[in-house]
Amino acid sequence: MKGFILAAGFGERLRPITESMPKSLVPVLNLPSIVYAIFLLKEAGITHIVCNLHYKDRQIIDFFEAHDFFGMSVHFSVEEEILGTGGGLKKCEPLLGDEAFVLINSDILLDIHLDDVLEHHRRSSHQATLVLYQTEQAERIGPVRVQGDRVVGFHNRGDSVEDASLIYTGIAVLSPGIFPYLESDFSSVVDTGYEGLIRRHSVGYTRHRGFWLDIGTLRTFWQANVRHMDQVESLGDRLQKALTMRPHALSPQAKVDSTSMVDYSVVGGGARVGARAVVEGTVVLPGSTVQEEAVIRNAIVHPKGIIDISEE
Repeated sequence: MKGFILAAGFGERLRPITESMPKSLVPVLNLPSIVYAIFLLKEAGITHIVCNLHYKDRQIIDFFEAHDFFGMSVHFSVEEEILGTGGGLKKCEPLLGDEAFVLINSDILLDIHLDDVLEHHRRSSHQATLVLYQTEQAERIGPVRVQGDRVVGFHNRGDSVEDASLIYTGIAVLSPGIFPYLESDFSSVVDTGYEGLIRRHSVGYTRHRGFWLDIGTLRTFWQANVRHMDQVESLGDRLQKALTMRPHALSPQAKVDSTSMVDYSVVGGGARVGARAVVEGTVVLPGSTVQEEAVIRNAIVHPKGIIDISEE
């Protein structure tokens, strides 16, 4: 079985962070977000990966090369013009079309075991198995509607159901049967592939009952690093076993003055925290500087400035 990692997006909602790096390399506890996708695949015994790229693609390729491709076989599908989740997957049909494969977004974090999802898919008769997650924010994010063991619609499309509290996590097991519904130009895998299979009553699902996070916006990126630090750190032993790396709040390459106070914050490589500075609930990105005697709370510090994060 192969894995397909979606990593081509611009990360526009993460600007200005993504002005200098692609979204899939934006760090969560000092590990690029794509590492969490790679780890889940490798832990499940998947060693062949296809990864679609577009925005700042060279940085991602360099990252894989610097880590010897994590001991995996990796094929990069570089898109000259961005194709979206649907077109990007369709372009890779020749590489993926022979058997079921795992699709995973490069900007999500969760404590799932993919072996369980794969076994669920094998036992089902569906062409696709989506991993769903229950949250009170479903109506705002966009609910996935289910009946029995099937997905029957996304957002406000599809059959009416009482429970609209589930969302799509960004992980699915897909059979080659999805490819006839995909479009080659810019498109969404939801609007084309998933909706096409839903009309055939062939999309199943499984619920993930652990934690699920995304870093799609500045707020959720901050939340993943700060509010959910303990949950991300809980993946450390599994990550260490699969990839010999683990999440960590303070980079060994950071320079933090002994007179400063850094509390429940993440400090990246090459970052500096000056004397008598106070840093609380903050992400200090690699290469950033906190000046002497500065007081920074609930923020993201990047090389060109500070982004205030006001808690809801």
